[in-house]
Amino acid sequence: MRSTLALMAETTPSPSARRSESDQRFPWPLGLSLVGWFGMGGLLFAVGLGLTGRGGASEADSSSVGQVRESLGSSYVSSTGGGGSAVLMVIAGMVVTLLAVLLLVRQGWARHALSVAGVAVVILLAASGRWETVIAMVALVVGALPLLAPSATRYLAA
Repeated sequence: MRSTLALMAETTPSPSARRSESDQRFPWPLGLSLVGWFGMGGLLFAVGLGLTGRGGASEADSSSVGQVRESLGSSYVSSTGGGGSAVLMVIAGMVVTLLAVLLLVRQGWARHALSVAGVAVVILLAASGRWETVIAMVALVVGALPLLAPSATRYLAA
């Protein structure tokens, strides 16, 4: 006759079997993180394509520009809008989106690259004087913090 302990050992899955089953499920912190990263990529595409506007910054009329130019000099008045930054924003959006896709297919190293890219994007937007910097900061926090959860780390390491 078999002991009760032997029967329990046969019917109860081992802790490693339970852990491997839980490692295969898609963790919700990783899903939340991906929402943040894809949101940042979409924001960068929108900024690069000029869909967000300048955030209420009014265009100066020619008389105001002339007045500033007379009092301060022409070196203080810029007539160009920084056309290279739009291309840079679109490229940054493509990089963030590509890294988020790599994270989705369980490339764990992409979380480190995404954090660095997110900080660079926030600095780029802030240096451009864009109001979208605040949204990018929120997306950075929503994207980076859930990746610290043990379930997300185990899923990406498996």
